[in-house]
Amino acid sequence: METKTTARGRRVSVDGWLQPPWSPIPDPLIVGIPERIVHDGSVVLALDEDAVRAAGRRLVVDEKVAAIAVSYLWSFVNDTHEKRTAEILRQQYPDIPVFVGSELHPVLREYDRTTVACLNAICVGSVDGVAALERTLRAEGLRAPFLVLRANGGSMTVDRARREPLAIADHGAAGTLTRPPLGPLRSLAPHRPMLLLIGRGHGCG
Repeated sequence: METKTTARGRRVSVDGWLQPPWSPIPDPLIVGIPERIVHDGSVVLALDEDAVRAAGRRLVVDEKVAAIAVSYLWSFVNDTHEKRTAEILRQQYPDIPVFVGSELHPVLREYDRTTVACLNAICVGSVDGVAALERTLRAEGLRAPFLVLRANGGSMTVDRARREPLAIADHGAAGTLTRPPLGPLRSLAPHRPMLLLIGRGHGCG
């Protein structure tokens, strides 16, 4: 819980008062779990699996969350506790997406890593419309790969986008084609029907 509050020591001015920066997660939705892995990756306190299950019940049953983010100190060195926590939660609530900081952003600085996991959890519903479009096109006979543009200009499947929805946020013009070169595309597959969707907007999903 302290990770969100300390925010790497950053403070912002609000009406002349210095305060911690805005947090995407309210305090009641943050649950601490007894465990500790230190800087060299060694375990000094085993993961309390009963506490993980209790946290899952509180968040899903009581708070009605739609997704869960998991982030522990030094998980980028040893991610066993985060992976086990995610495994327990997914077994307990298979319909609730679980986002793991060490998988999404395995770098030093727990505030950054935790924020990435939380923002992915917040964006969890952003792919629903794209997934519905893929289902519709598949039902109409689409057999070609259906890919979603990443913010870095790459692409990924809809299933992958569900696992890291923040990756498709604010892609902007990363993959935009002003005048699609359809001639060269047709030359690659002259006898196959093609569907090209060109996005010019910004935003998550």
